[in-house]
Amino acid sequence: MHHIVAILVERRQEAASKVQALLSHWAMFIKTRLGLNDGVGDACAVSGLMILEMIGDEAKLVDFIKELNQIDGVEAQKMTLGR
Repeated sequence: MHHIVAILVERRQEAASKVQALLSHWAMFIKTRLGLNDGVGDACAVSGLMILEMIGDEAKLVDFIKELNQIDGVEAQKMTLGR
């Protein structure tokens, strides 16, 4: 099975350090991380999108998503593919 988590950070400058702290805390469960940002060069975007491929059991994944969604300006959702 493949567990994918999409994280939308609406207020990137305010929430980024909190999101990064959680990503570091949960790093052992993150297999792949992709960050998408609309900003170019010195013009940073206000929001950002991250896609994570996660490993580990479903209960840990649910806990991780709950923690992310408690951060103001952050929305996280999961998708599971495969059997």
